[in-house]
Order: sequence, then C-alpha cells, then structure tokens
Amino acid sequence: MTAIRIYWSASEEAALIDKTAELIVQRRAVIKWDSRRIYGLANFLSEAQELVIDRTRHRPYIAALVQTLKRDVKARVEELSGQAAAPSEAPPSPPPLTVPAAPNRLGLDPKFSECLAYVCQEFSKALGEEMGRSLADKIREGVRDAMYDIRHHLGTAPGYVPPPAPVEPAPPPYQAVSALPQKFVKPKIAVLTLRGEQQQVILRQFPEIDFRFIDRASKHIGVVSGNCQMTFIMTKFIAHKDEAQVKGQIKRVNGGMTELARCIKMNFPNTRYAGLQEVRAA
Repeated sequence: MTAIRIYWSASEEAALIDKTAELIVQRRAVIKWDSRRIYGLANFLSEAQELVIDRTRHRPYIAALVQTLKRDVKARVEELSGQAAAPSEAPPSPPPLTVPAAPNRLGLDPKFSECLAYVCQEFSKALGEEMGRSLADKIREGVRDAMYDIRHHLGTAPGYVPPPAPVEPAPPPYQAVSALPQKFVKPKIAVLTLRGEQQQVILRQFPEIDFRFIDRASKHIGVVSGNCQMTFIMTKFIAHKDEAQVKGQIKRVNGGMTELARCIKMNFPNTRYAGLQEVRAA
C-alpha cells in the first residue's frame, strides 16, 4: 500500500517558512546557504512543522524540501535579521551644557577664544614633551662629563691610590705543536717461514706492515722474534726445535698463504689489505 502524498497550500508553506526563519533568527544559528548540502535547515523545518502545521498534514520526509525552500527561508531570515539589527530611535540627547564665556579684555568672539585656548594647550603639551627630551639629554651629558672630571681629578690628586688592576690568569706554558703529521709507524711482525715468492706476495698484500722473514734453522730466531710485536709460525713447514727458540707473542698458522693472510687481518684489522686478484693485476 503506497503512502498518501500530501500537498501543502500556499498559506501553510508561507507559515512554515516564516516560523523556520523565526527559529533561526531567535537561536542565532549560522547556516551556510551556499554550500552543496545545507546542514541544520532540515531540523528547523521539522520543528516549524510541529508548531504551525496540523499533525494530519505533516510530511514525513521534510528533509526533501530543503533545496526547494532554502531560497525563501534565506530571504525571510535576512529580512528578520535586518529588522532586528535596525537601530531603534534613540531619545533626543539633551543639549550640551554651555558655560558662559568669561569676558576677555581683547573683545574676541567666545568661539575664537575657545579655539585659541585649545591651540595653546596643544602647543604647550608638545613643547613640554620636546623640552623633557632635551632636558633628559642634557642631564645625561652632564652626568657623563661629571663622572669623567671626577675620575680625572682623582687620578691626578696627591695620595690617590688607584684600584688594583684585575689579575688575569697566566697563560699556559708554551707547548711546541708541530704542523707536520705524526710519523706513521708500521707494525713489525715476524713470519717463520716462507719461500721467496711467497714473501713477495705477502708484502704486496700488506704494504703497511713491516715483515721480518726468518729462515728455518736460523741462529737469529730468538733475537728477531723478540724485537717484533707478533710472530706467525707456519706449523707445516717448521720443526719443533726451531719453534722452541721463538720469543714474544706467537700465532700458529695451520695452513698456507690464505690462512696466514686471514690471521694477519684478524690481529691487525686497521692495516690496509690487498687481495690476491689486486696483487696479480698490479
């Protein structure tokens, strides 16, 4: 069953518009009339319908009339707002109290005398401000000159003892600072033992290390190893009697050249290392 469509008469629609505008003006609601969706107007229309339209004539979907009635409601709101903002007729103000002008000796008109008094008053005010600034400058200069004279006379008077000068802390003793960079010291390590070509490879791989290569059955194993930071012993190519002569810190390398390079990098990580490909390319 379809709902019965209700059509309002012109008087009902006009009453609804007037009541909606009255509610908006009374509550001082702010409605954005130019926006795409006018928020709040449907609530005022619904409330005005409850007040001026018979209940049997209510329309359930009052929000559908927002776009239809917004222009008339806006015009009525502007009309009511203009009436409320119109200034009411103020009661006539009493005439200003006039004081009879005192007789002047020059016989001038009283109005001219008032203007002349106002001009003199403003002139005296401006003159006072300017004199105040000038006087302050003069006082400042006088105080500065007086202080200078006092200091001058005190300094030249007999028996005057000047105040002690502030004692400045003595500068720190001179320390010679060289502009040259510190000498680079290579770490010194000994290797026991490598063949000639192996020695050249390891020298190129670690150019920042000072190597000491010791031969097997050498009489100077103890002396050379004692003057080095560390001694790397190739355990596959050394006899036990030679290893017993080593002094200082010992690192045993159980392998070949690759294992030796790995041990050196582990113990001296800050030194530059060149791989085998870079050495061969050079």
